[in-house]
Amino acid sequence: MLMKKLILIAVTSVAMTSFADDIDSSKVKDIPECKNISTQCEAAGFKSGGHKENKTGLWVDCIGKVAKGETVQGITASADEAKTCATVAKAQRADKKEERAERKKMREEKKKAKDEAKSQTEG
Repeated sequence: MLMKKLILIAVTSVAMTSFADDIDSSKVKDIPECKNISTQCEAAGFKSGGHKENKTGLWVDCIGKVAKGETVQGITASADEAKTCATVAKAQRADKKEERAERKKMREEKKKAKDEAKSQTEG
């Protein structure tokens, strides 16, 4: 059981740092699972991008630490709440990335079809 918890903490830690800088704090509030903790973190002085400036990053220094079970002054949200927020945010980010890839593929296919039609009418 302890090993399971350690693995979960490690995975959460890696997940937090791997995508933390890519998520805008204004969008975090739109995720119902993140609303409470992001509001608490911002009220405590954490902000998106703050980690690089003075270690007050919304994800790395607040949500990420809470998810790892660390105490962050002014934050009453639980580690489970922070982990859920991170998981949902990461899933939404992956979905958006997939949607962008699909749109790009569709644009490329449309351009290819247009180019082929053009070459047929010219030839």
